[in-house]
Amino acid sequence: MLPLDHNQPIRSVTEVTTEARALLEEAYPLIQIEGEVSNFRQPTSGHWYFSLKDDRSQIRCAMFVNRNRSVRQSISDGMHVLIRAKLTLYQTRGDFQAVVEHIEPAGEGALRAAFERLKTKLSHEGLFDSSVKRPLPSMPRRIAVITSPTSAAFRDIVSVIKRRYPVVKLILIPAAVQGTEAEHEIVDALNQLDAMHPAPDVAVLARGGGSIEDLWTFNLETVARSIAASPIPIVSAIGHETDYTISDFVADHRAATPSAASELITPSALELGASINRTRNRLQLFVEAQVLRNRDALSARITRLIHPGRNIQLKSERLNELHQRLGQQTSHSLAKAELSLQYAYQLLQKSNPLSALNFRATTINTLLANISRAVQMKVGGSQDRLQSLARALNAVSPLDTLERGYGIVALPDGTQWGQPISAIDQVSRGETLVAHVADGSIEAEVISTHERAKSDL
Repeated sequence: MLPLDHNQPIRSVTEVTTEARALLEEAYPLIQIEGEVSNFRQPTSGHWYFSLKDDRSQIRCAMFVNRNRSVRQSISDGMHVLIRAKLTLYQTRGDFQAVVEHIEPAGEGALRAAFERLKTKLSHEGLFDSSVKRPLPSMPRRIAVITSPTSAAFRDIVSVIKRRYPVVKLILIPAAVQGTEAEHEIVDALNQLDAMHPAPDVAVLARGGGSIEDLWTFNLETVARSIAASPIPIVSAIGHETDYTISDFVADHRAATPSAASELITPSALELGASINRTRNRLQLFVEAQVLRNRDALSARITRLIHPGRNIQLKSERLNELHQRLGQQTSHSLAKAELSLQYAYQLLQKSNPLSALNFRATTINTLLANISRAVQMKVGGSQDRLQSLARALNAVSPLDTLERGYGIVALPDGTQWGQPISAIDQVSRGETLVAHVADGSIEAEVISTHERAKSDL
């Protein structure tokens, strides 16, 4: 037995299980596993716990209630299933397990793939397009039902139609809806619709609920194409509300259940009776109202009849009245026109262009005079300012200082004035200096320097 290596770090159980869980979940985020269910149990929490095994190994599985509530099939020991799950580690016990997100019988996945392939094929051919769907008759006289005569679906259809619309003739075309003979019998039943005389107004293809295997006959291509080729409208009523088959997509209309199909294709006799009564009452009220209106109109026309002599008198009085109103209106219009003319003349006088030109000329002359005075004042002020600045400049000018007898001593540096000297330590014996005076400059050589005593200042 090898001794412990004390140089290696010592880890806790939680650290090890945490790291193992992280590595496991990273390596297998979501996988599909096929196997047999064993040790299935469902505690009061609603979660499912079971093992998935094959002939050599097994995996503990957990499917929580928020996932398993959508599973329609019952799961039991011995079932061969396909799961989609994440692999993880249950740290409390250190158990390796699969957290299941989806479960279905192992053969169901292949059926669903075949379903999707046929659905895509027929959709591309246009068999699902709304443009090829035929409308349902509003009041059918003959209804054909294709289903098993002993099925609950047929009993539901008969019960609903007898209650809603008992006057319709119901024709049963028996056919197996499950098993090896179902495909052939359903196709034959659909083909019979074309040979029936008189033909039904609508046909219902019905079956109760079941698993995908139970409903598979209605996902076959032969059945779908027979529905599409039917000369009369087909209503598909297969399974429960959540069940969808290829027949539902190809049929002219889809009903969630056989009972819903019965309500879809038949009107309610009670509602029809009530509608007839409402229509009859509206028609009666309309006729009575028309009679009253016509009688009132006849009475009004009788009262408006006038003797021709009286009519001429009334017209003459009306003509005199209009003549007087015309004279009054003419006088009023003339007076109004005269006032408008006077007002227009006054406006014209006010708008005379000579008056406006004279006014504008006076204004321009005034402005020119003001501008001339402003310019003179501005020039005078500027001249005074210029003279003041010239005097101030002359006061500080070095040329003015030179005129008073002073000079500027500088070291030559190639410029006009050189470098002015203000202290004796700026020059040395033998250097050449330049003294600038008012009318020129003097060159001199430094022979010696003498520092002035402070008492001489």
